[in-house]
Amino acid sequence: MKITHKLPAQDPKRGTMTADVWYYRIEVLNDAAVPVRVVWFEFYYSDHGNWHGVNKKNKVLQHEDFVAWYSDGDEPPKDAWIQPGQAWVCDPNWHLDVGCGFYPVKWAYLAVDRQGEVQFAEAVVPEDACRHYKPVG
Repeated sequence: MKITHKLPAQDPKRGTMTADVWYYRIEVLNDAAVPVRVVWFEFYYSDHGNWHGVNKKNKVLQHEDFVAWYSDGDEPPKDAWIQPGQAWVCDPNWHLDVGCGFYPVKWAYLAVDRQGEVQFAEAVVPEDACRHYKPVG
């Protein structure tokens, strides 16, 4: 898998943001020769070099969450396998602005193929791929 962060193409009002956030586009590309299924993923923030996992659901993010969040690119097939060369997209994705400016964050993904072989990928979100959003009100 290859994880890419880009400037978002979608309006942040389209998302679920109710507080100040940094938002961006995430593309998860299957660069393997076989279909894969994401079975786990997580957001991490860095605190003085130590990475901590947290997310808005306050639970382990699983396959069903991935399908719901990452359906902005190619249409997810009913069996929800990411085909070779196919990218699934979450746009916009976001993380909270905690009042200290931009801070290091990353997303990590665990996928399996039909034979049970595991793939792991993670990528830090670069600041130049983010925009800041402050909801009105």
